[in-house]
Amino acid sequence: MLRGQQPAQQVDDAFVSETGAGWAIGNDLIRYEIGSAGRSITVRGIESRVDNLDWHRASAPDSSVGVNGAHVTIGSSATVFVSAASAEWSGGVRLDVKYRLPSAALEIVRTYACYPGSPVIETWTTFRQEGGQVVTLSDLNNYELTIPNGTLHWVTGLQTRDEDGGPFSRVSGDLDDGQRFSLGSNTRASESNLPWFSVQADDREFFGSIAWSGSW
Repeated sequence: MLRGQQPAQQVDDAFVSETGAGWAIGNDLIRYEIGSAGRSITVRGIESRVDNLDWHRASAPDSSVGVNGAHVTIGSSATVFVSAASAEWSGGVRLDVKYRLPSAALEIVRTYACYPGSPVIETWTTFRQEGGQVVTLSDLNNYELTIPNGTLHWVTGLQTRDEDGGPFSRVSGDLDDGQRFSLGSNTRASESNLPWFSVQADDREFFGSIAWSGSW
C-alpha cells in the first residue's frame, strides 16, 4: 500500500494520499476516498470540500463487470487486492488500484484521476489476461455509487422529437423510493440522450457522465 502522511503525488492542488485504511484523490474542490472494509475495498467518501458535504451513502465497491457470464463486483472479496500506485497524469494525478480475479486469471486495474481546479474524479478500468484461457467480458460498468435522493436532470439527444422536448434540452424529474430510471442509446451516444446526468439536492448538485461514442 501507499505509505506516508504527505501526499504520494501532488500537482498544484490535485493530490493522491494514503489514509491508513486506503487512499484519497482530489483537489481543493473534491475528495474521493476508497478503503478496506473487511476483505473488500469500498467507497468511504465523496466529499465536496467547498461546503464539507459528503455525497456517499453506502460503503460498497464502486464498479462491476461480467466475466465469462458471472457478475463480478470489483473490489469485493472475489477480487484479490494486489497493489496501489500513484503517478502524475496529464497535468494532474492518478491512482491505480490493482486486483486479480483468480477464477479467470484476470488482472483488473481501477484508475482514478483528478486535475487541478476541477471538481471531477475521472475513472476507468483496464483488464489484462494473465493466462492463455479465453475470457469474455460483458456489462462493463464504469461506476456504481449511492448518493442522496433529489431532482434528476438529464439532456435529450440530437434526434429527440419536438413533442418530447426537442434536441439538447435539459429535462428534470423526481424519483420515488425504489423507482428505476434508465438513460441510454442503442446507436450513437448522443442520438437519444447525452451520456450525462445530475442529481440536485437543495442548492447542491452531483453530476456524472461517460465519454463514449457508441451505444451505452
